[in-house]
Amino acid sequence: AHVPAGTPVGAWGSSMGAAAVAFAAGERPELFDFVVLDSCYGRLDRCVGGWWRFVGGPVLSALLAPVMPLAAILAEFDPRKADVPAFLPSYDGPILLLHGEEDDLARPDEVRRILAAVPQAEVKWFPGSPHSAARWEHPGEYVRVSE
Repeated sequence: AHVPAGTPVGAWGSSMGAAAVAFAAGERPELFDFVVLDSCYGRLDRCVGGWWRFVGGPVLSALLAPVMPLAAILAEFDPRKADVPAFLPSYDGPILLLHGEEDDLARPDEVRRILAAVPQAEVKWFPGSPHSAARWEHPGEYVRVSE
């Protein structure tokens, strides 16, 4: 589709989609005028750990911890290198992070790492919201801050 000249173009993603938007903006910053990252993971290995906690709690997370280094060897890819704060500094447009304070998949400390690496990023915290739930739990506020 053709976008008329002067029309702001942005990208919005949630969860792993937010990380994909961040990587795209970091690799091709000229494509986006703004990005919105909802419940963004900071790093792929921490994302996987979050899912293990979500599915099986701390016991399953501890049991599966050795899988990540083995998978990195087999896949010939280190998931620690898929790091949002490492990609985003090349993007200088506005970044809005939307994040639940009770997110146990993409933990709030990951958002703080992104904020430390990218000075133009702003965050809107949603009290009591778990992963990607703010849009349902706080729909009015979610839309208002996103406009």
